[in-house]
Order: sequence, then C-alpha cells, then structure tokens
Amino acid sequence: MLRIFTDTAANIPPHLLEQYHITAMPLTYLLDGQPTELVGHDYYEAMRKGAEVKTSLVSPALIRDTMESALKDGDDVLYIAISGGISGTCWSAELMAEELRGEYPDRMIRVLNTCGASLGEGLVALEAAKMLEKGCTADEIIRQAEENCGRMRQFFMVDDLKYLRRGGRISAAAQVAGSLLKIKPILQSDPEGHIIQHSKVRGQLKAMETLAELYKEYAGRCGCRPSCGMPVRPARSCRCAMSRSPVAMWVPARWRCSSSARSGAKAGFSAPERLHPAQLLV
Repeated sequence: MLRIFTDTAANIPPHLLEQYHITAMPLTYLLDGQPTELVGHDYYEAMRKGAEVKTSLVSPALIRDTMESALKDGDDVLYIAISGGISGTCWSAELMAEELRGEYPDRMIRVLNTCGASLGEGLVALEAAKMLEKGCTADEIIRQAEENCGRMRQFFMVDDLKYLRRGGRISAAAQVAGSLLKIKPILQSDPEGHIIQHSKVRGQLKAMETLAELYKEYAGRCGCRPSCGMPVRPARSCRCAMSRSPVAMWVPARWRCSSSARSGAKAGFSAPERLHPAQLLV
C-alpha cells in the first residue's frame, strides 16, 4: 500500500488530513525564540501583534522515523514536499530516503519536490490522496502529481516589509521608504520554486486587485472553474473579486518539477514572507 506524506507548509486543514489519511510532518516554528505549536491563523495573528517568528525545516530525524514506520508496516512512501527552492526540507527528506532505500530495497520511497508551498503544495497532496482512494496505482499517482506540480503558478503579497528586511531581502532604508509609501510587493515562484518579485504596487487594495487581475488572466486562458483556498484577511482589507480568499485553479501545463533532489539547489527562505498566498495553478 502507498502512504502519502507532506509537511505543515502545505496548509492542509486537519480534517482533510484525517479524511484522506495524509501524514503532515511539522516544520519547526519559533515564537519569540521559543518553540510553539501555534500554526495557521494563530501564528500569523501573533506576527501581526509584533511577535518575532521564525521557521526551520522539518527535523531530518523525524522524517526518517516517520518514513521508516510506514516501511516497517510494508507500505511504500510518497513524500510531497515544500519547494526545495525555499526550504531545506525537501533535500533533507531525499537524503533520508536514500538511506532508507538501502535498508528497505523492496519498498518504493519517493520524494516529490513540488516547487511550491502552502496550497500550491497542499493541493498536489490532496489530489494524490484522492487518486489513492480511487484505487490508482503508485505509478499513476506519482505521474499525475508531477504533472500537477508542473501546472502550478503562485502569486502572493507581503503585507509588512519588516519580514523582508529581517530576511535580508531589502535594506533598512528600503523598508522605511517602502512603508511610508505603502509599497506592497507582489511575489511569485519561479520554475525552480524560488521566490522572485513579480511587481510592486502602492496600497493593500491595489495589491489585492493586482492578484485578482492575475487570477482573471490565468483563468481566462482555459475557462476553468476555480476552487477557493483558505481565507487570509478580514473582509475589510479587500474589496475585489477575490477579496476573502486566495484562489487555486488548474490550467494548461507550463512548468515542470523535479521529483528528487536537484543538485546545487540552495535552501534558506522561510515562512514569514508567505503571508498572503494566492495560488494560481497553471
């Protein structure tokens, strides 16, 4: 039997994890220097109230122990991971998987680098779990998961420039000037799963309108029906077509992904910049 794993960066609600029998391994979350179990809305609320937050990759020992538990039960393993372009988790998982392949040569162990995060990662895991429920083979599930990764496009807004400053992505002067001018960077993932700038706009409303326009642009290419992700801001912050929720949808493939470690990739980007994800899956 195939067992499907992901990590908490996928933002899959607990009831769906339970419903589809997906195991989500936790990233390490720190709040004012102390480990915390706060995730999702409560974690971001703490950020908005001024708490100093940090994240780090899933513990390699936890990845190994979790995978090995499934292998000992005679199951195969598919780990659908956060982008290797923004976290070391994927590469750490691949190293653990390589060790376990030597110890369990009769079992399949696959690490899939989604090149995405949040629902851009989570939707891939959910689709894989649904296919498993329908009786699809491991090869069919992995092939479709790889294709789904290749159709993903993610855009998001950073509401507070201080997190970009803390991560060394902008200077202190740029933070001050940008904050005074109410600059909101629109960021996106590139084909390798790194975070790059798409554009800059002034004001939160304009930023949300820009995300809505991006949604309309990609939705219009195929006329597909969108599905909504989780709400990320109160209604007062957005007065446009996608005001209360980020949006996720499937459209024709453009980008491909890697299903194993990509040599020379650098880890490092952590969660604070993923404040307001608007996933468009292309």
